[in-house]
Amino acid sequence: MVSGMGPNGGGTDSVASRDDVVKLVRNLTPEEATKRLNAVREWALKIPAGNGKIATVGFCWGGARSFAYAAAQPSLAGAVVYYGTSPESDEIAAIKAPILGFYGGDDARVDSTVPPTEAQMKKLGKSFETHTYDGAGHGFLRDQEGRNGANLKAATDAWPRTIAFFKDALK
Repeated sequence: MVSGMGPNGGGTDSVASRDDVVKLVRNLTPEEATKRLNAVREWALKIPAGNGKIATVGFCWGGARSFAYAAAQPSLAGAVVYYGTSPESDEIAAIKAPILGFYGGDDARVDSTVPPTEAQMKKLGKSFETHTYDGAGHGFLRDQEGRNGANLKAATDAWPRTIAFFKDALK
């Protein structure tokens, strides 16, 4: 997502730290993120081994982008959201793809956005399956050793569900 945005047109490997990568990501507008995802989608659709279906997955900010891309790209086959927020409520009506969301139970900022989104998606007849894991925190898939086993338990459940979702959405 940040290719060409670093020093001398570099990407993540052109900056000194993770914090510098975060700064690059924060400079991406939603429109630029969608433009970049569309470019990846167009490239992926041309891969000979592909079947013409594309789905997304993202984590944290990327989870929010995965969800937002479902609103921006009507031909998306599915989107997986790990601890990411939903698009603005006026954008949700445009979603056609099924959405699968995973949330840590100890992630109040993100978790507070899930019930209103679930209600709106249900009202609009959209597919939004969510799983919230008690005791797990934000970033549980990355930090599987954290939170006294809750993150590992969440990751152990969420990842196979992600694979199954993609197998179904992309067939």
